[in-house]
Amino acid sequence: MRANQLLMTLAKLSKPSQSQQGMSLLECLIAIVIVAVVITSFTPSIFVAVATRVQNRRAEQALQLAQAEVDRVRRTMERGVYADTDLPPQGSQGNSTFRTESGPSSTASLSANQLYPSSSSTAVSVDVNGDGTNDFMVQTYRSPGVRNNLNSLIAFNIGVRVYAISAQQNLGQLETRQASLAFSTAIGQQQKRPLAVMYTSVVRSDVRTSLQCYHEFLGTAIAGSQCNN
Repeated sequence: MRANQLLMTLAKLSKPSQSQQGMSLLECLIAIVIVAVVITSFTPSIFVAVATRVQNRRAEQALQLAQAEVDRVRRTMERGVYADTDLPPQGSQGNSTFRTESGPSSTASLSANQLYPSSSSTAVSVDVNGDGTNDFMVQTYRSPGVRNNLNSLIAFNIGVRVYAISAQQNLGQLETRQASLAFSTAIGQQQKRPLAVMYTSVVRSDVRTSLQCYHEFLGTAIAGSQCNN
């Protein structure tokens, strides 16, 4: 009797419990499907987030390039000794309409002693990270401005537009309004529109006729006073 009870006890111990049994093939397939669905639902948002971050970084670099161009022109004016070739090329528009200047129709790489291209319609290719590949195109130009009696520019408007290098394929058809940085995984408007646009006035203030020149530049000239006196 005791032998039979012992055998029955051993049999129960040797039989695997429900919790010790492995997963069935169907359960494995269901688990795989659930994981795949979860990963798929998150993947597009991850791609959009990464692409948006890259685009924002590119736009930040473009803005830094535009600001650097404006700062360089202002430093040149502050030195007080400069020629027209030390300043951006003059565009085809007037002082009040300079923002309507057309986008670039060509690109160029500057020589070692060259500050700007000879034409306002020529953009300069720029490699910002030093890897040997151009990243941006920068169009810098100025309005006619006003001159003093020494024929030096005293006040003028400056425009800077920074395009992604991918826009090079659309030279001659580029737009001038800044591209939207809406959530996107594609380049989108950057193919034709600039990543950064900056318009501002540059005025030299350390000459005797600076105030008269500035008023003349604004179209509010003081009676009996001229910039080139």
